Amino acid sequence: MVQAVQSMTSSISAAAAATLAATSIRYLADASFISHRVLCVSCLSVVVISCHRCLGYLNTVWCPVVPVGRYAQRHSWKRLFARTRMAISSRRMPNVNCHKEQLDDVDSKPYFNPSRVLVLSKLTRLDFERRKSQKLEDEENDGVMIDGADCSKLWKQHNAHYSYLKRICQELSARNIEYKVVQRWDYNPEAIDWSDAVISAGGDGTYLLAASKIRERSKPLIGINTDPTSSEGYLCLMKKRSEEYLPDALNRLFTGDFTWTWRQRIRVTLSGKNAFADPVELYDQQLMYPEYRWSEHVREYEDVRLRSAGLSKFAAQPVIHSSCGPSGDILPSYERILPYLALNDVFIGESLSSRVSYYDLQVDDGTFTKQKSSGLTVCTGTGSTSWYFNINKLTDMCLKDLLKLVSDEFDVQIPYEDDSVVDKICKRFNDKLVFSPEDPRLAYAVRDPVFNATFPPFPSRGFSRKMVIQSRGYDAHLVIDGGMSYIFNHGTIAKLEINAQDALRTVIFR
Repeated sequence: MVQAVQSMTSSISAAAAATLAATSIRYLADASFISHRVLCVSCLSVVVISCHRCLGYLNTVWCPVVPVGRYAQRHSWKRLFARTRMAISSRRMPNVNCHKEQLDDVDSKPYFNPSRVLVLSKLTRLDFERRKSQKLEDEENDGVMIDGADCSKLWKQHNAHYSYLKRICQELSARNIEYKVVQRWDYNPEAIDWSDAVISAGGDGTYLLAASKIRERSKPLIGINTDPTSSEGYLCLMKKRSEEYLPDALNRLFTGDFTWTWRQRIRVTLSGKNAFADPVELYDQQLMYPEYRWSEHVREYEDVRLRSAGLSKFAAQPVIHSSCGPSGDILPSYERILPYLALNDVFIGESLSSRVSYYDLQVDDGTFTKQKSSGLTVCTGTGSTSWYFNINKLTDMCLKDLLKLVSDEFDVQIPYEDDSVVDKICKRFNDKLVFSPEDPRLAYAVRDPVFNATFPPFPSRGFSRKMVIQSRGYDAHLVIDGGMSYIFNHGTIAKLEINAQDALRTVIFR
């Protein structure tokens, strides 16, 4: 076994190879602790965590880790070594527990050579309609209108996606990479653990779905836009490039001609009686029959009733403790950290946009402030180009009206009718709304805030390190990346923060 490990570590320094072999063999043989030890692939030291089932989550050392012991026996040595090389190759990862001199022997060129790849395929509109209706089994339905869409166009987009997907699989096979293709229903932790890397085949929505379930910061996510004609693909590697550019892009990827980017994500902690309620997957909600759309409210009532009787299936899981709300009341609560991380944004507000949202807001360690608005959006640097940007962006029309008022009020000549001047000012303002995906700050935007004697003025947008929101809503929800919705009714508290070990490993071309 020692020879096998040493042969696979021949491309790194002799000292690092010896340390890797020694620590791996040593702790594989230690049967009493094998479920609780992981190997840091940056400093090649073994650290202890609480549980091997929570590797990408409970690890607090910031070093990229791979499992050692019973968990690692499901992975081949080749895959363990590949993960080690990929994690060591990036100098941009925080290494607070790693010594710089231990990294000096390692080539700084990025390394990407997975043995197994999981491909998450998007659900096309035709796939979606097929699940609702059995009338779309072949292409003989050309000219038929389905919910206002031409069936022939649906077939065209459907075939284009699967042609692109087939090309991706062919390129992976040509490089002797084992792969699996799954859709959203089969995209689960077991499938992710099987792989060394994940490829999302679709648009930005598929990319966000893929990112939400990846907990290991050492597992790369590569996005490929399979419908460049109708999808922006902002988060994808090739953005709006067509299928013929795929081989060149993958060659650059496998030869290390890229840069690792660590996209920060939002961790959400819920406290309250609904903290353990099941979320609603908005991706699939339209596939449900209309009479089942509000079934989550029935489940909420039953969970609360059973908990009060001590019979709930969750009764033994949550930790009951005392928490202090903004009013100073000491209330018992259930608390858990949600299993999904937000790459783009988190929205909090009433389910119906026509209803006003009521909540109490705390920014960093400030005081709680009563809020009345159309909801709250909290985003990362990745999400600063999305909904947050469109909430806050300055339009030409607003700027022209503002410049005209300034010109009239102060009797100064301002070229507010000059479109080039207006566009330039708008662009400068809007560009300042966007910040780096690697920035560890949260950005928030209060939608349509109401200020009066009861609800004092509060900055409608800004930055923070941590945010705490207590709901005072009736039918409110907390939505992660537009796809996962949690009940967030009166009394429920959400804490939003960015944690370094939750960052998502992605790729951009130089």
